[in-house]
Amino acid sequence: MKKASRALRLAVAVVVIALIAGAGGVWLYRAELAARTAIAILEQRGFGPVELTVHHVGLHSARASGLSLYGGAVRASSLVLTFDPGDLYAGRARTMEIEGLRTTVEVKGGNIEVGGRPLPASTASGSSPGSPLVPVSSITLRDVDISATFPALAQPVRITGGGRLIDTTLAFELTASMQADRGSVLEVLAAGKHDIERNAGTASVTMRTVKFHANSKQPKDLFPALAGVLPPLDGAARAAGLVSWTDDRIVPDLSVHVEDIAFETPQARVRDLTADLHVTGLAPLATSGRQTLTATVQPGGLPAAPLSLQFELKAKPAVHVETLTYDFAGGRITASPFTIDPAHPNFTTKLHFAGVELEQAFRLLNVEGMTGAGRIEGDVALQMRGGKISIDDSRLAASGPGELDINNSWLLERVGGADPRVRDALQTLGDFHYDVLTIDFERSGGGTGSLLLRLQGQNPTASALKGQKINFNIRLESNFDRLAEMALRGVETVHELLRQR
Repeated sequence: MKKASRALRLAVAVVVIALIAGAGGVWLYRAELAARTAIAILEQRGFGPVELTVHHVGLHSARASGLSLYGGAVRASSLVLTFDPGDLYAGRARTMEIEGLRTTVEVKGGNIEVGGRPLPASTASGSSPGSPLVPVSSITLRDVDISATFPALAQPVRITGGGRLIDTTLAFELTASMQADRGSVLEVLAAGKHDIERNAGTASVTMRTVKFHANSKQPKDLFPALAGVLPPLDGAARAAGLVSWTDDRIVPDLSVHVEDIAFETPQARVRDLTADLHVTGLAPLATSGRQTLTATVQPGGLPAAPLSLQFELKAKPAVHVETLTYDFAGGRITASPFTIDPAHPNFTTKLHFAGVELEQAFRLLNVEGMTGAGRIEGDVALQMRGGKISIDDSRLAASGPGELDINNSWLLERVGGADPRVRDALQTLGDFHYDVLTIDFERSGGGTGSLLLRLQGQNPTASALKGQKINFNIRLESNFDRLAEMALRGVETVHELLRQR
């Protein structure tokens, strides 16, 4: 931004000085001499080869056309200068109008090239603080068309519009558009002001809705640098707000809305993702305050269900999750607040189960051979250390009476023994009506460990021990790795997004 402002200041000043000098020459001699004078001044300042045709110089105005700088890399179709007669000899003018400005710039690693040449350093001097940077009261730019290229990062950006420079302040209205090969279009409208002397400004910006389709238009078509970062997706996005800048800093204050986003990863299928973000940082991406995201998520092998996430993106970068809720099996799983920092990927959280159907909970915990009816609640403590998820001592419990059906042969393989009393007791588990059911998690590493199932109740129809109250304690080894795996994959997905932003 600093280099671009300096170049604008230099170019405008040189053109004005050249035309003033040329116009004075016309008055005294002829238009041909004026053109030669202007060309000589511009080439001495490093803008050559230069072409310029002066058509007319009157008492109050001068006209020129066919301005060409850098051998045609920068062009303007017409220039009009207005002045009072005495201004020419004093090196001043009232107004200058430039129409049909055309150029292509290339941005490489923060450097700007025009026509394959780096922008020249400003050699203008002698300006005192608060004085005009160029010897003209106002400069108007009309029908500006600039193509900016960013090799390997993004598709070329076409900038069109106009502006007016009064003393040191440039007011502008521009449209920036990007066109991809497969038809994706990104269009941003900007209106604002830039102080050339302070090299600072602000603009109101609006990004019109851009839509993507999994089998055609994709973000990578607009930004090749995103290839391999994002999965194919459907959906739409738009943004609006303010952007301010100084020499070395860009500060956004944008409202970003995404809707109907759908994509698939090895971890899950995501549908109907909608989010409203207040973006306050770009590199890395950062937000201000609590942001809300909702989606329908289907983790591998589980039913699709609504998910709600409230979070904040930190400039570190890191993401702080305030609340995360997942509607599962007629109930809800809620995570307590936690922060994910790619540089230090360690955190702890608790998954609170409320009103979850027992049978679905067994599926989530990877417990085979059990079906039942009832609902459970409780907390499961998760801890991430060294890239692995562990489950600390935790407990789930039935919220009321229910039914449980355990496959006897499956259970016999795990508890062993041929004691007739044990066998008689196990027969009751084919249709067990429990009053109390708890599931205790014993500390694990890497998602492995054991579950302790405690039951109290009876089987009203079993011949053996009919109607008797029975207490069972059943230990199931290494049967909840699935829950840890799902949590780990979710964290890995967030890590990858943070790494790329």
